[in-house]
Amino acid sequence: MIEDLQTVIDDHMEKNKQAKLRRAGTTNINDDYLEFEEMMDYVEQMGEQCGDRCEVIDIGHSYENNVIKVIKVLESTDKQVAWIDGGIHAREWIAHAVTLYFIDRMVNGLDSDPLVQQMVATHDWYFLPCVNPDGYIYTHTTNRNWRKTRVPNDGSTCVGADANRNFDHNFGGIGTSDNPCSDTFHGDYAYSQPCTAALSSFVESNIPEGSRSTFVTIHSYSQLWMAPWGYTTDRPENYDDLMRVGNAAASALQDVHGTRYTVGSASEILYASSGTSRDWAYGVPGFEFVYTIELRDTGEHGFFLPPEQILPSQEETWAGIRAMYTAIMQ
Repeated sequence: MIEDLQTVIDDHMEKNKQAKLRRAGTTNINDDYLEFEEMMDYVEQMGEQCGDRCEVIDIGHSYENNVIKVIKVLESTDKQVAWIDGGIHAREWIAHAVTLYFIDRMVNGLDSDPLVQQMVATHDWYFLPCVNPDGYIYTHTTNRNWRKTRVPNDGSTCVGADANRNFDHNFGGIGTSDNPCSDTFHGDYAYSQPCTAALSSFVESNIPEGSRSTFVTIHSYSQLWMAPWGYTTDRPENYDDLMRVGNAAASALQDVHGTRYTVGSASEILYASSGTSRDWAYGVPGFEFVYTIELRDTGEHGFFLPPEQILPSQEETWAGIRAMYTAIMQ
């Protein structure tokens, strides 16, 4: 799809470098892609700004001992729960940036945005902007195109597993690989990667079963709003509701900048996959509305979306999340 990938990567990295120089040490989540420590500092900053209406939670650590940090907006035991994460695949930088924007809009809208006020009145919101810290750091320091974690594999010189094939739902099934050198290597066993173990354990231990309403995981690229399942073309029981809500989200998203998304189940509009967090969220902890969002674009830049597209991506996807919530509540 891209004739000279290195040129695209070089241009992408240079634009991000120049954007960082322009902000001169300040933090701006709209202009360039933050490095991991900047991202964690921003989450802490949002938590401090939010005060007792938020809680920043360290849910675990990666293989390289980088923190996996969640921010929870509002705490109540009698509300539904919405979970949004990004960055399970290291090279998908726009996913991290969009998830940070959601945090910003929620925290800054608590006193001024009527819909945000309604959102937190009915749901507790959990945001995890970087599921795979080690891989993300590696894309900044060594290999921009890295996808996996950085956990060594016994008997192989190839490092890492695909964290989005490492969940205990049809583990090792279709769309995965048992080759440690493959980008879709599922790992030696389910939850063998510290980041997937931390995420799944936290969700199942801390979110009551009856409150598990909405689970969204942010990826790039392809402009897709995808429901379960990935491992089969059989459709989930509430497929019609999932499509109703997904289409409402895609329509609102398109209204912002004209970006067109396709809505459907993952196996039908992308490809077959097993052991994903999406299928796990629907099939194990039992979230009702579950989606993978594949952000911009459709291949011109692929994983290396230029920094000038960060803010438009953030704005339109936030519109989609707001519409998703409204449609769920109808």
